[in-house]
Amino acid sequence: MRVALLGPVGDHVDALEPVAAFCIGPMAVDALYYLGDDNPFVLLPKVPDDVYSERAFWGQSERLMSATPQELESFVREWRREHACDGIERLDQTLVKRVRSPRGHNWVLCYSSRNLSPSDQSEGHVLVYGNSPEWILQRSGEQILVAPGPFESAGVMVLDDTDSLMVDVFDRRCEPVVHRRLDFAPSMLPPPMTTSP
Repeated sequence: MRVALLGPVGDHVDALEPVAAFCIGPMAVDALYYLGDDNPFVLLPKVPDDVYSERAFWGQSERLMSATPQELESFVREWRREHACDGIERLDQTLVKRVRSPRGHNWVLCYSSRNLSPSDQSEGHVLVYGNSPEWILQRSGEQILVAPGPFESAGVMVLDDTDSLMVDVFDRRCEPVVHRRLDFAPSMLPPPMTTSP
């Protein structure tokens, strides 16, 4: 499972769309979560309604039918960039998201730990927070605590859940900040595969 976490954007709402496109495109994440306590989507530029008009639709269809492979590839790339924010799931001040990875790890994502239940805090293998003044990646007992931090200091975190947790932190310009591997505690590893004789 490959997940991207976006911290609070603050005054850098203009960076949200290209960062989301970066996560969905080159980073090829399976899920994208915004962990701020605001709603920056209302400030993003809106797509004009007339691009969805029947006339615009047929004009675009005609253009794509005669397009070269390179033009089609460019169109798809641009479309993904423009609609990258559509793929963001927003976790506001009160929402808690619980995800079980294919590797059997329980992820708990939230803006603030105040909203976590006792079972979230005790059974979550990976606890993800949004309200941290800086990015965090650390073990606490058998749990792993992560936070992307705000866009002012870092703000973008891509995590790959395999036998260990591979973490890449980027800033709002999609420049790498750190690349790190954090091993899961032995109790979190899936049981070994057994083969029949």
